[in-house]
Amino acid sequence: MDNKAKRQRARYFAVTVAFIIISSIFFVNIFLKLYDVSRENLIHMWTNNTAKAANDVSFYLTMPMDAVAFSAVTINKMTQNGTTPEEVCEYLVNETKIYSRIISDNNTGVYAYYKGHYLDGSQWTPPDDYQPTERPWYISAAAADGRITMVEPYMNLQTFTVMMSVSQLLDDKESVVSMDIFMDGVQKQMEDVVNKSLPIAAMVINEHGYVVAHSDKAEVGKDYSRGEDALTTELYDNISSHPNGHFIMEGQNGSDIVFVQEIIDNWNMVIVISEDSLFSSLQSIYMILGISLFAVVCIILGIFMFISAKHRESVHLNQEILAIADIYTTVVQINMKSGDMQIIRSDDGIENLMGGNYKNFPERSVGFAEKISSERSRDLIKIFMDASTLNERLSDADSISQEFMDDRGKWVRLRFVVVDRDSSGDINQLLWMFESIDEDRKQQEKLRVLSETDMMTGIRNRGSGEATIRQMIAEGRQGLFLLLDADDFKSVNDNYGHAVGDKVIINIADSLRHAFRDTDVVFRLGGDEFAVYAEGITDANVASNVINRFIDQLNAAPLPELQGRLITVSIGATFYTDVQTDTFEDIYRRADEGTYDSKRHGKNYVTFKYEGIDVQEEIPENLEGKDYTRERN
Repeated sequence: MDNKAKRQRARYFAVTVAFIIISSIFFVNIFLKLYDVSRENLIHMWTNNTAKAANDVSFYLTMPMDAVAFSAVTINKMTQNGTTPEEVCEYLVNETKIYSRIISDNNTGVYAYYKGHYLDGSQWTPPDDYQPTERPWYISAAAADGRITMVEPYMNLQTFTVMMSVSQLLDDKESVVSMDIFMDGVQKQMEDVVNKSLPIAAMVINEHGYVVAHSDKAEVGKDYSRGEDALTTELYDNISSHPNGHFIMEGQNGSDIVFVQEIIDNWNMVIVISEDSLFSSLQSIYMILGISLFAVVCIILGIFMFISAKHRESVHLNQEILAIADIYTTVVQINMKSGDMQIIRSDDGIENLMGGNYKNFPERSVGFAEKISSERSRDLIKIFMDASTLNERLSDADSISQEFMDDRGKWVRLRFVVVDRDSSGDINQLLWMFESIDEDRKQQEKLRVLSETDMMTGIRNRGSGEATIRQMIAEGRQGLFLLLDADDFKSVNDNYGHAVGDKVIINIADSLRHAFRDTDVVFRLGGDEFAVYAEGITDANVASNVINRFIDQLNAAPLPELQGRLITVSIGATFYTDVQTDTFEDIYRRADEGTYDSKRHGKNYVTFKYEGIDVQEEIPENLEGKDYTRERN
């Protein structure tokens, strides 16, 4: 081997080695970056999973809170009406039956302390020494002063399950309504989290460190704030300082990642995952990298695409979870028998609408419709709000809705939802709800307008224009139909350029828009061709005046780029008056023939096409003092 070949081989080897080294560094850097991205996405995914689990627990707890809130509203009304304890007790028994079906079997029903009497919806008879006012459920409600409160959970020594009371003080500042729920539903949720996925522990801890539920039942009821061991104390301290986040702590078998999400009333959902288990899938990628750089590149690209998709999915899921909020901006509970209204959820608008008077809904319903709706929606909302027809309209359904534009020009969806009925099927309680749909409707309208608009000129496009005229013809709405195009338009493009040609088209469109009414259908067929349908114009003299007004507009602002050359058009015109036999195709054919005849005759001509008769008119450049010449073909 000669020296030259050796040098070439050495150079090739050096280049190859350098390429491998540079490629390896490049691929390793990419892989490390992908590893970091993957790590963050896994953490983000489990943050979302924790938020979802917290939402499930919140839903479990919110249901009895809503039950207590609705019961409190009703009992307050009953108190105002002088209802006896016996009648309230009967109401609690009925409510308990309802909630036992709606919520679950894991509750003891609704009970209350009312006018010095303990009333129990599950018909439990307390012992003689039972003092309701000394019980935690009563004391907590009294301290909360009208707000719904979740009483400290406690262990039921008979069933060895955790229970919790939800209570609310009533308006008389003496009576309290409450409900006890078993927390075994939350306990099952914690066990499912561990059984179905990676976590080594899942738990719900209240703000005082009390373990309400735990995937390990032996931990339920413990107080982590008291420091029974170092790990639980460290866990509680970190939970308090990392709300809605995550942290890493040393566990019994290595590092653990702890995810925390607040629930309600300062409770926390906690999920613990072994760091090695969470990131074990990423470590396998390093093994693949050692086998083959090429294989690693392919795998990394595949993993990157997979992770990107999962990242988008997790971001979307996170957005959905974080966006969980009340759909309805306003909720009003209505007693259809008494006409009384109770605001459950509100904004300033409903308070102003009520004007401090929460009675007589049936008599005021139509008046409410006049105040909340715009003029265009008023008649529709009056019909929808008419309380006298609600029983009939809701006879076969529990909900009806109506979309309308309110007095501020915003789109709103109104909904009536039946809460309960009497024995004859008439409505007792009703929810009246408002939902804002303004952004959705505006977006739909924007898309509709875009689909019907010619992008260059801003007037209608061919599809929208023809569809509208066909509908008008189908309804027998007589009028004038014009087809027109620019004379010698090709020479404009050839001599002045396409940019000037575009300005000519825009100028014609603007002139048509100004010359015709807003109710007339003006649209561009394509290129330099336009069409107009003017409803109600069926006389040639009136039509000529309108056409000349268009030409006047066209000549009023000549384009300087045309250097004094005026824009001229040829027009074919016809009338839709024979509503029995004429079709869109008929009037289009006649107008098209008229345009062709005008083109043959010369610039600025209009030909009126009738059945068997054509009338051509020259359109003068200066309208004053000019007579029209008519020729019959």
